Amino acid sequence: MNRLPGKATYGAQHAALLSSVAAQFPWTITSDEKRCLSFLWHHLIPASVVVSGVSDLFSPRNLIGQLSAVEPAVYHALVALSAINHRVLEAGIAIPGQSLCSKWHHFALEQSLRAFTLLKHRPASQDPRLRQVILVCCLLFVLMELASARYDDANTHLQAGLRILYEEAPFSFPIDPILSDAFLYLESHAAFHGVHQPFRELDAQFVRLETLEIQLRPCRSVEHARQALNPLVPTIFRLLERCWSLSETDLARQYGVLQPKQQRLLSCLTQVKTYFDDLLTTYPHFTDRERRSADVVQLSLLTFTLSLKTCLHAPWDPALHPLRPEFEDLMANTVALNAKLGTRPQFTPDGILCAALSFLALRCPDYRIRLQAIAELRASPRAEGYYNGLVVAEFAISGLKLELTQSTSGSIKQDTRQQRLQFKNTPYPQDRTMEELLGLQQDEHLLGSIATLQGASDWLSNQVGGQVQTECSEVGGHQVWYLNALNPGGVPREEGDRQRPSMYRIDYAT
Repeated sequence: MNRLPGKATYGAQHAALLSSVAAQFPWTITSDEKRCLSFLWHHLIPASVVVSGVSDLFSPRNLIGQLSAVEPAVYHALVALSAINHRVLEAGIAIPGQSLCSKWHHFALEQSLRAFTLLKHRPASQDPRLRQVILVCCLLFVLMELASARYDDANTHLQAGLRILYEEAPFSFPIDPILSDAFLYLESHAAFHGVHQPFRELDAQFVRLETLEIQLRPCRSVEHARQALNPLVPTIFRLLERCWSLSETDLARQYGVLQPKQQRLLSCLTQVKTYFDDLLTTYPHFTDRERRSADVVQLSLLTFTLSLKTCLHAPWDPALHPLRPEFEDLMANTVALNAKLGTRPQFTPDGILCAALSFLALRCPDYRIRLQAIAELRASPRAEGYYNGLVVAEFAISGLKLELTQSTSGSIKQDTRQQRLQFKNTPYPQDRTMEELLGLQQDEHLLGSIATLQGASDWLSNQVGGQVQTECSEVGGHQVWYLNALNPGGVPREEGDRQRPSMYRIDYAT
């Protein structure tokens, strides 16, 4: 009996796919489980564009696909993730605080509980594969929570996985490098979505960068170019998070330390771009999938380069005015790629489109471009890993209105009490644009749900443990909702502060 919604019968092609899925496993699987895995391998993966090592893991011939055929815990965790993605297909991307009551979601919970139970009761003695199995399940749990917009729970699983990844395990098999890179990639994104300290400090990231700099070589293929860029991403995000967390005073004080790091990363990106441009002019023919991947690499290079160029300046700094054409170019390329990629899964483990639009919506000095980025995020809502288009758009709108009505920074990672803006030297919007910005419709309920997230104060500033609340003002006939950080006892987070809440201490093996 098929308990999941939808037809229980399939055409000949689908029946063949289901049979091929079932043949891969040495145990009996249910029709619901077949549907989930068939959906994953014959719909989600072919329709996705591989961006990072996170996506690399999911092909049946790669780590997760291989382990799912011999490890029941990985199998059930993978079925659970596929069921959650099926819910997204039918109901759209989730938002924080949303009730996810559906048969797909209940089935995903059942499967994830089975996976967790199998891990908990598995003997922990001298099993060289156990550590990697736990890490894979942990990664799948992270992605499940991200697809469900449960960011606090995703952070919990991620921290547990990072703890296991970095602990000494002399009797374990070496961890697949792609799996390690996937955790580093997600950790770098999580820095913007939850209060926690990274396991690898910024300076340690740059020690790792020395090896990557030596290994940079001319690109033989689009895949090679992507693999050259991917290891740089965690360090780029960590530096951006560090810079964006500082007040202008602290940024000026630490400029001498941060600027060389910025230049090293820009130099690496320039080298990758040079090799990649050479490939584009000499490569004889791209398949459709290679062309899509090449477009993603190009947009990634544009996004990361402009983010780094501007990271030592506040969005309202007049020094950014000459870069406005580059912001316009990034906006145009993002819109073009979004249209070119067409129909694709609404949730993916990673991506660059949401990250690019988020950067433009939250950090661009030109309000017209911010407005365009917000409209794009709302027009085709998607979630890519930690980046949820609807959440970012709502956060960006509240930040814009905060700036326009109170002349106070509403940009991501800027404390609302740190800086009173002086708009006389900034591209303050004209009356028509101003009216359009203030008239942007807001969802105060979504904003309230964002405020309840444990990491919400970290989105607004670099204060540890601050509370966030929604506030409303009446300006020019418009209701303006925004988030405000209340942190009377909080202290700025410093690099090297290693405190972690006890909730992150999860033992997946006991």
